[in-house]
Amino acid sequence: MSGFTLRQLRERARKSQAEVARGARMHQSDVSALENRDLRTTRLETLERYARAVGGELEVVLVENGQRTPIRLDGSPRQGMAFGGLEGQCFVAEDFDAALDDFEGYT
Repeated sequence: MSGFTLRQLRERARKSQAEVARGARMHQSDVSALENRDLRTTRLETLERYARAVGGELEVVLVENGQRTPIRLDGSPRQGMAFGGLEGQCFVAEDFDAALDDFEGYT
Protein backbone atom coordinates (compact mmCIF):
# COMPACT_ATOMS: atom_id res chain seq x y z
CA MET A 1 0.00 0.00 0.00
CA SER A 2 1.38 3.40 -0.90
CA GLY A 3 0.59 6.80 0.49
CA PHE A 4 1.89 9.47 2.79
CA THR A 5 2.55 9.26 6.51
CA LEU A 6 0.67 11.57 8.85
CA ARG A 7 3.91 13.39 9.57
CA GLN A 8 4.46 14.01 5.84
CA LEU A 9 0.92 15.37 5.50
CA ARG A 10 1.42 17.66 8.51
CA GLU A 11 4.73 18.92 7.14
CA ARG A 12 3.19 19.57 3.70
CA ALA A 13 0.50 21.60 5.47
CA ARG A 14 3.34 23.52 7.20
CA LYS A 15 1.94 22.89 10.66
CA SER A 16 3.70 21.99 13.87
CA GLN A 17 2.58 19.13 16.09
CA ALA A 18 1.36 21.73 18.59
CA GLU A 19 -0.82 23.42 15.95
CA VAL A 20 -2.29 20.08 14.89
CA ALA A 21 -2.88 19.17 18.54
CA ARG A 22 -4.86 22.36 19.13
CA GLY A 23 -6.93 21.84 15.98
CA ALA A 24 -7.56 18.16 16.73
CA ARG A 25 -8.30 18.75 20.43
CA MET A 26 -5.53 16.46 21.67
CA HIS A 27 -2.18 16.78 23.41
CA GLN A 28 0.98 17.35 21.39
CA SER A 29 2.35 14.08 22.79
CA ASP A 30 -0.72 12.28 21.36
CA VAL A 31 -0.03 13.79 17.92
CA SER A 32 3.56 12.58 18.16
CA ALA A 33 2.45 9.09 19.17
CA LEU A 34 -0.13 9.00 16.37
CA GLU A 35 2.47 9.97 13.78
CA ASN A 36 4.77 7.18 14.94
CA ARG A 37 2.43 4.21 15.19
CA ASP A 38 0.70 1.67 13.00
CA LEU A 39 -2.59 3.35 12.08
CA ARG A 40 -4.54 0.16 11.41
CA THR A 41 -5.87 0.09 14.97
CA THR A 42 -6.48 3.84 15.25
CA ARG A 43 -10.07 5.02 15.62
CA LEU A 44 -11.45 6.70 12.51
CA GLU A 45 -12.67 9.60 14.65
CA THR A 46 -9.08 10.30 15.71
CA LEU A 47 -7.87 10.23 12.11
CA GLU A 48 -10.74 12.53 11.06
CA ARG A 49 -9.79 15.08 13.74
CA TYR A 50 -6.13 14.93 12.65
CA ALA A 51 -7.10 15.32 8.99
CA ARG A 52 -9.22 18.40 9.71
CA ALA A 53 -6.45 19.90 11.84
CA VAL A 54 -4.03 19.78 8.88
CA GLY A 55 -6.66 21.24 6.55
CA GLY A 56 -7.86 18.01 4.97
CA GLU A 57 -10.62 15.49 5.15
CA LEU A 58 -10.41 11.76 5.82
CA GLU A 59 -11.78 9.46 3.16
CA VAL A 60 -11.82 5.66 3.45
CA VAL A 61 -11.69 3.75 0.17
CA LEU A 62 -12.40 0.07 -0.38
CA VAL A 63 -10.20 -1.46 -3.09
CA GLU A 64 -11.64 -4.62 -4.62
CA ASN A 65 -10.31 -6.11 -7.86
CA GLY A 66 -8.66 -2.80 -8.72
CA GLN A 67 -11.93 -0.88 -8.25
CA ARG A 68 -11.77 2.02 -5.75
CA THR A 69 -15.02 2.66 -3.91
CA PRO A 70 -15.23 5.50 -1.33
CA ILE A 71 -17.01 4.59 1.90
CA ARG A 72 -19.09 7.33 3.50
CA LEU A 73 -18.19 7.82 7.14
CA ASP A 74 -20.93 10.27 8.12
CA GLY A 75 -23.59 9.67 5.49
CA SER A 76 -22.87 12.87 3.55
CA PRO A 77 -21.74 12.78 -0.10
CA ARG A 78 -18.01 13.27 -0.69
CA GLN A 79 -16.51 14.87 -3.76
CA GLY A 80 -12.99 13.65 -3.11
CA MET A 81 -10.20 14.66 -0.85
CA ALA A 82 -7.70 17.47 -1.03
CA PHE A 83 -4.94 17.20 1.55
CA GLY A 84 -2.52 20.09 1.26
CA GLY A 85 -2.52 19.74 -2.52
CA LEU A 86 -2.43 15.94 -2.47
CA GLU A 87 -5.68 15.33 -4.36
CA GLY A 88 -6.73 11.71 -4.17
CA GLN A 89 -4.45 10.61 -1.33
CA CYS A 90 -6.35 8.55 1.20
CA PHE A 91 -6.28 5.59 3.52
CA VAL A 92 -7.11 2.36 1.68
CA ALA A 93 -8.69 -0.88 2.87
CA GLU A 94 -7.34 -3.76 0.80
CA ASP A 95 -10.22 -6.10 1.51
CA PHE A 96 -13.83 -5.72 2.58
CA ASP A 97 -13.62 -7.80 5.78
CA ALA A 98 -10.70 -5.73 7.06
CA ALA A 99 -12.60 -2.53 6.30
CA LEU A 100 -15.63 -3.77 8.23
CA ASP A 101 -13.45 -4.73 11.20
CA ASP A 102 -12.14 -1.15 11.29
CA PHE A 103 -15.69 0.18 11.55
CA GLU A 104 -16.60 -1.94 14.59
CA GLY A 105 -18.01 0.33 17.25
CA TYR A 106 -17.86 3.45 15.05
CA THR A 107 -21.06 5.46 14.80
